[in-house]
Amino acid sequence: MGFNRLMLALTMLLAAAACAVAQANPQSLKDGASTKVAQKNPEGLKDGASTKVAQKNPQSLKDGASTKVAQANPQSLKDGASTNGDISFSYKFENPRFLLRIIEIDLGSNGSGELRFTRGESDEVLDCKLKLLPATIARIRHLYEASNFLRSDTAYQDKKDFSHLGWITLGARQNGRERKARFNYTTNEQINELKEIFLAIAWQEIALFDIDNAQRYQPLDLPKQLEILENDLRLVRIAEPSRILGTLNEIAGDDSQPLIARNHAKRLVEDIKKGKFKSPVQQK
Repeated sequence: MGFNRLMLALTMLLAAAACAVAQANPQSLKDGASTKVAQKNPEGLKDGASTKVAQKNPQSLKDGASTKVAQANPQSLKDGASTNGDISFSYKFENPRFLLRIIEIDLGSNGSGELRFTRGESDEVLDCKLKLLPATIARIRHLYEASNFLRSDTAYQDKKDFSHLGWITLGARQNGRERKARFNYTTNEQINELKEIFLAIAWQEIALFDIDNAQRYQPLDLPKQLEILENDLRLVRIAEPSRILGTLNEIAGDDSQPLIARNHAKRLVEDIKKGKFKSPVQQK
């Protein structure tokens, strides 16, 4: 009887110890040491080190460095460096009562362009190619930008009406934006200077056009054309005096041309090199 009670007590003691172990770590026999790892990093065995990287920068593996670039400048990948675009300029003079009834000039951003004009009663349109000096096209561009021509809708026509002296139309085009402004008199300084420069370009190119024709077909008319040129130089109506040096040197060295024309051309070359004649481009 006493022995049976002793065995029962021992059995109950062992059962109690087993329950205590099970309550302290119910998964220890099943999961082993991996349980603690899983509790600290439940995704650790699946994602490895990339989990922390993804949490810090979820787009890093997908977009790389381009993500920050796009955030800093969302248009950079779309527009690139081409947003500035080339700009072109235009000028037109109209007066049906003048000898030169219509004068038109079209210029690209590099100074290359074309002049067209109608003279006298003839409807024939005369034209010639032109290439301005870098300083001239730079000044034209500066004046357009200084006046905010393309982005403004300012009317340049003054209250005073000088339509009997002709109408001027200035134009510009860039990146799909285009504007033209027509006036016969203005007090806007930039616009007025543009008008003077374009008109001086026209006088210059027409003078060279007439001189070239005289050299080729009417040598006896050459002295008269040089007189007209010198008068325009004195009146500051030639945009680029240095550009006509080539033509004048050619005349001065051509024995087939009248002597009076050759001597006149030599004098003009000397005066231009001395800086005797000013230009609308140089005055400002």
